[in-house]
Amino acid sequence: LRNDRLTLDRNKNYWNPAKGGHLDKIIFRFIPDNVSAFQALRAGQLDFCPQLTPEQYHEDYATLPDEFKANHVKSSWFTPMFNYFGWNLNNPKFQDRRVRIALALLFDKEDFLKKKLYNEGAIVSGSQYIFGTAYDHSVAPIGYAPDVARELLSDAGWIDSDNDGFLDKGGEKFEIGIQLPQGNKVALERVELFQKSLKTVGIDLQVRSLEWASFIENVRSKKFDVVTLSWASNVEADPFQIWHSSGAKPEARGSNAISFANEKADLLIEQIRLTLDEPKRLELHRAFHRLLDAEQPYMFLYCVKDFGIYNQKYRGVKWYKLRPGYDLTEWYVGAE
Repeated sequence: LRNDRLTLDRNKNYWNPAKGGHLDKIIFRFIPDNVSAFQALRAGQLDFCPQLTPEQYHEDYATLPDEFKANHVKSSWFTPMFNYFGWNLNNPKFQDRRVRIALALLFDKEDFLKKKLYNEGAIVSGSQYIFGTAYDHSVAPIGYAPDVARELLSDAGWIDSDNDGFLDKGGEKFEIGIQLPQGNKVALERVELFQKSLKTVGIDLQVRSLEWASFIENVRSKKFDVVTLSWASNVEADPFQIWHSSGAKPEARGSNAISFANEKADLLIEQIRLTLDEPKRLELHRAFHRLLDAEQPYMFLYCVKDFGIYNQKYRGVKWYKLRPGYDLTEWYVGAE
């Protein structure tokens, strides 16, 4: 182990030869950003780079020399995850379900996925993995419908009473802030598009980019209005960590940062944990999915692909729809 890399040597005496691997040595390099990783790949310092951005995969790849392209393979694969906007439910503005639904109707997920993410993903309607058995495919994602959003906001009492271009209620302007970590180009583009869409209906969204340590501290301490993040999970995820009301308390610094608390949700979550019969457990998951869709504590966005390039000298390369998407113990060089 060095500061910038970790070297693993194959254990020739591993108890399970079928999973003992073929490569004698694997070196993992720790590279601080995607740009540096792509440069290292181009310079021949990496045999496999599994964390390219969509832009690098689709645009920057075209700038690589023909010799490089002849010796490398592009690949993309899904893993269990989803992106979202989360509403801090301690904020009175978000406690009206109509407002949360209206906000979800004000982001054109399909257009963003197509134009900014090269259509390399799947729009989701819940927190389970879209390619897993616990996901309820009967629940369609909320679409883009600004006119419906305006009606819902008006029904909830948010109107432009003073004709200043912004909604207000009880003398309070509909102004909210969103926090996101610095350096994430896709997240910033997502937020800027959302900001423009909200402005068209009279909502002022203030954007604040923070260094990661400050950002995550604010999330954990529930000091935000809106947050945008991604969540990685298992193929069948235990919803307790994100959604159980025990994490909604002000002193709780866990993953229920939005302070979601719902008695029916708690009951389903607890039953899921205790139900060993798979068909019954999956039906509980789907019931929970439908509850989330009704309540809209998050605006669920999409599950996007991972992107990578590897040297074609490797054989036995397969891609799996589970994390990390590949199994290096299957890879080998030359004839096998």
